[in-house]
Amino acid sequence: MLEQDFYASGAEIIAQLREALVEDQTVKRVLSRGEMADLGEERQIVPAIYVVSGGHQVVSSDEWSTKYSLLWFITIAVANKANDKEVVVADERAGIVANRMLAALEGFVPTGHSALVAQTAGRAYYSPGYAYYPFAFSTERIRCHTPNYR
Repeated sequence: MLEQDFYASGAEIIAQLREALVEDQTVKRVLSRGEMADLGEERQIVPAIYVVSGGHQVVSSDEWSTKYSLLWFITIAVANKANDKEVVVADERAGIVANRMLAALEGFVPTGHSALVAQTAGRAYYSPGYAYYPFAFSTERIRCHTPNYR
């Protein structure tokens, strides 16, 4: 029996975003945390989207099953200059990407999970060369198990 990846929903989110946003050239790349770690900020190709696990919580549990809620952070990265006028341009650029990203993910159902549900994420972050716009989604999955009586 093939072992199932507990965090497989992240790979499916990445695939969904690549299909919806890279193919139509809304973004140049959609990357996972591992792929992102290989890049320094100065080597980014933007606009891009980064998908990173925010961990999980136990929603409910008993002797037969455990329901988990998994959190995924979706961050949009766009070019940004250091002056206020360019920040407005970065916001507009990110807004277009955000609208298309939301259309691709709202209601998306990863295999074996519930539909993605939007969650509150942090505020935008502006560095001298880039602007980052975070979003968050959660999904639930149930793991069934058999009590191990001895």
